[in-house]
Amino acid sequence: MVICVDKDIILLSEKDILYRNATQKLLDTIAHMKLEPTEKDTAVHLTQMFRSAFQSPDVKKATLGPDIQEIGDTSIFRYDSEGFCRASSIAFANIINDKSNNWQVRYIDELWTFGPHHYLYHKPSKTVLNLTFDQFVVDGIQQIPYDMGRVVPDKYKNDVMAQRFIKAIKNHQANKE
Repeated sequence: MVICVDKDIILLSEKDILYRNATQKLLDTIAHMKLEPTEKDTAVHLTQMFRSAFQSPDVKKATLGPDIQEIGDTSIFRYDSEGFCRASSIAFANIINDKSNNWQVRYIDELWTFGPHHYLYHKPSKTVLNLTFDQFVVDGIQQIPYDMGRVVPDKYKNDVMAQRFIKAIKNHQANKE
């Protein structure tokens, strides 16, 4: 795919196109959830901000580095959203649930061949918002067994990885400005 931006030509790889399409799919899901305007705006903002941050090697190192020995080389992650499911889901719920308690973090354990995996569930609309679903699509996995998911206990609200993720995003945003 070729995109022209102010007379510059940008070539996008298949992964870039998949990533953009996945981000748009998440935004479309939010648009169809019939959220109150403030909650919708927050969900859109967080989704866009998190998806942008997933593409930063610095955010990946800061978020996941202390937990993974090989993080000095981010090439162990083959796709931008890979590895961020827990941190981003918990961070999203912590931020958006400040005003409501509509969102749950859910978890599919290791019984699933590709688990563990964390994602969001919006209780009023009964809608899954999986910020990192595309890490599976890139490997050809089209069905994620959300019916295997269970609610993550509240004790994980103070998850260290989610806190590192938020701090890394703040640094990432500051460096973009």
